[in-house]
Amino acid sequence: MKFQILDLDSSAIQWFIQTLPTRKNPNPEFKPFAFPLNFITQHNCHHISETLDSILDLTELIKDEPGFILKAYINTRYGGVKCFKLFKQDMDEVSHNENFSMDVKVELKPNIIYKQNDSKINDSIKNLVLNDRIKSDFIIKLDVPKEIENEDSVEKLFYVHSTILASKSDYFRTLLNSNMLESQNKCLKLVDISYFILENLFLYIYTDKLENIIDLDDWVGLLYAASRFSMPQLIQICELSIRKFVNLENVEKVEKIAYKCDAFQLARYCEMFEIKKDDAIKRDDEDDEKGETIIELKRKSTNVVVKKFKSLLTRNGFFRKDRY
Repeated sequence: MKFQILDLDSSAIQWFIQTLPTRKNPNPEFKPFAFPLNFITQHNCHHISETLDSILDLTELIKDEPGFILKAYINTRYGGVKCFKLFKQDMDEVSHNENFSMDVKVELKPNIIYKQNDSKINDSIKNLVLNDRIKSDFIIKLDVPKEIENEDSVEKLFYVHSTILASKSDYFRTLLNSNMLESQNKCLKLVDISYFILENLFLYIYTDKLENIIDLDDWVGLLYAASRFSMPQLIQICELSIRKFVNLENVEKVEKIAYKCDAFQLARYCEMFEIKKDDAIKRDDEDDEKGETIIELKRKSTNVVVKKFKSLLTRNGFFRKDRY
């Protein structure tokens, strides 16, 4: 950022930055920051203070925050400011009628980011397919409960490849490189996960695709699985999709799920959504209060009119008994 002020003796600019409110920090304060200034003199005898081709990096003040507000406070000590400007333009480019301009470079990012895997997959494993009994070197056994309580569970088998699993899942990479019994027996038994979710998990591992994941429950189930097997990219995909289902009724529930699954981007999104929810509730309450106040004022106004009307009738003898 390049910063210039003309007539420095008669003006001063103070800079502040404030992050947007969150549930953890609902009332953030403006934090001051300052430019390192150098003083130079031009031929027109104006004194100018400026930072010469320097950049002031504010990243640490707003890192991982949903947004920020930048404020410049102009403090004039001896009357008005003749001319001042901010950032990157040469003074000759500014017209005499222009006294304020800004050029702030901000790198914005989406509230939820999906980072694709840049690691190259070995050509030798690109053509491997799920449930290839001949080339597979590892078996996943899944106990699927029967619909009838008296019957035993059904065992479903997935024939997989250790190289593929290790390339997409930190959980499987650690397991397969260990001396655990499952690694030695080339077999892992799983429970407490549905066949549908596990099948999609392996489909993503092998093809980077998902099938028939439609509603919120499906995405939440997949998010739990992605967290369980330490698959950060799949967690991000779930975050992006679950975000579309967040509403005023389920935002707190979704936030709890997000924290359980280390889906911190989704958790922050829910926090911002809850602020909007609180603001909406506050506005509704204010509207209700205004409505009640209006009704009360109308009632009081009606009572006053009735009392005045009765008083007028009384003065005119309308209620005297001898009238009837």
